[in-house]
Amino acid sequence: EETEFTHWQKCMLPYFPQLQRDLVLPEQEPVDGTYVMTVSLGNVWRQLAVPGTCFFEELANAVLHAFEFDRDHLYEFRVEDQFGSKACIGNSLMGDPLYADEITIRELDLQPGQKFPFLYDFGDEWHFGIRVDRIDPMDPNMEHPGEVARHGEAPPQYGDDW
Repeated sequence: EETEFTHWQKCMLPYFPQLQRDLVLPEQEPVDGTYVMTVSLGNVWRQLAVPGTCFFEELANAVLHAFEFDRDHLYEFRVEDQFGSKACIGNSLMGDPLYADEITIRELDLQPGQKFPFLYDFGDEWHFGIRVDRIDPMDPNMEHPGEVARHGEAPPQYGDDW
């Protein structure tokens, strides 16, 4: 039996195709594996393997280590959830409701192909792009994020050359 809602949904779908995605809950469960991510800063990139059990704070530290940056500034991730809402995840000194040392990678149900920004140092504003390349089976020997591949020389964190 067609309800008034489904009638309007069918009428509006040709004009707003995103309604199909927005009105259907995804069936996938969060995956507890090794998330392989590419982190880019301009043309320079690093590929990291990150256990799903790691906290976002560990991801931030791995990114900064891979680009040879100091870890002395505030940062923020902005990740879109399956409903299209953006979650702000910052270090514990910020007023964001989600703290990087309290939420794990797997808790946000990241999917292959998903992209999200990482902003580091709100003064200099280093804008990193992060893309989830794939989710491999969990490696029981991997406890912390590690670098898998790299391209290009990281810019100096402090200086006018970038």
